[in-house]
Amino acid sequence: MQSDLEIFLVANLISLTPGTLTLDVAPDRSFLAIHSIYAEDPDALVAELKSGMEYRVRDIFR
Repeated sequence: MQSDLEIFLVANLISLTPGTLTLDVAPDRSFLAIHSIYAEDPDALVAELKSGMEYRVRDIFR
C-alpha cells in the first residue's frame, strides 16, 4: 500500500471485520498494527489480509 487512501480503506475494512481492529499505522507506513480476538495464528491472519483485502484495494487503484 502506498497512498493514504489505500491505507485508509484497508485499515477501515479490517476494523469492519468482526473481532478485528486496526490500532495504528507505522510511522514509515510499512505496516498496520492490528488486534484480533479470534486469530490463533498471527502469520495466517497477515497472509489472509494481504491476499484478501489489501490485494483487492491495491488492484482497484493500480
